[in-house]
Amino acid sequence: MNPMVSYFFLYWNPYGDKKFIEPRFVQAVESLYRNCDPAISKEVFVICQGNPESTQETVRGLRKTYGFQLVELTKNIGLSAGINMGFNLSRGKYMAMFSQDVMMTKGCDTNVIRYMETDPNIMHVVPVSDKSDYPHQQCPVREPFGSDVVDIGRVQAIKGRPRMGAVCVEISLNYFSREILNTVGYFDERWKGCYECADYGVRTAMAGKAVIVSYESFIWHHLHTCSDYIGKLEIYADYLQGDPFADDRVGKLMWDKWSPTIRDESRWYSPGSMDEGRRQGLLSKYKQHIYLPFNQDRKY
Repeated sequence: MNPMVSYFFLYWNPYGDKKFIEPRFVQAVESLYRNCDPAISKEVFVICQGNPESTQETVRGLRKTYGFQLVELTKNIGLSAGINMGFNLSRGKYMAMFSQDVMMTKGCDTNVIRYMETDPNIMHVVPVSDKSDYPHQQCPVREPFGSDVVDIGRVQAIKGRPRMGAVCVEISLNYFSREILNTVGYFDERWKGCYECADYGVRTAMAGKAVIVSYESFIWHHLHTCSDYIGKLEIYADYLQGDPFADDRVGKLMWDKWSPTIRDESRWYSPGSMDEGRRQGLLSKYKQHIYLPFNQDRKY
């Protein structure tokens, strides 16, 4: 039988860093196996993106301990293409992209799956975290960083609700319904990093489906591990030359696709869902942008 949830990690550690990147990845894997709900069946994949042999030895050691399935790529294919590979490997009713620098707490998966099982319109759920670039995804807690149990009742009291609709969320621990592949399809591979989840959120909202931030599920997040210890420029090293962030060429990929209607970036990072009038207006211009197949004309 297929599992209820398919988890996949994208692990990128090109310089073999053992001080910051590797320990965080190990923590992430260990937290999943330690804190996931045993009543929810799962399968786990680790997709390594061009890591050195010394790093792979650690991954293979973890594999012996936990028995996950391992994919070893010779280079970094980027976040979007990596997620799409994870989607295609997954057999579960739900698919979960598990970032290499987050840690799951107990009850996290239980509440997310309950949301998605009771409302088929919910196709993408992300837990609240201690750190996030988006205020609607962040909430301070009293427990020490990395604790297995967090007082979710206090989190909900701070946020004033158990969950919130959002057009855009960041990549941390993201749960997707398999049905989203039929409705929205795959991530847009023109982005190797940054904007890819914003694009996917807009497309999901345009399809009339819900993206949810759950305040009943909590994860710890080191945040910005790749950009801090590998470097943002390395993400696009074989794709956009020079500094594509300084001259906003990465952002321009977004505006060239959606411009001029979705020019005000702040609209998509603010809390709330897309109202029906706004959705219909976008559909009249951009309906062709909603669905993307797995096979795309990737330029790297």
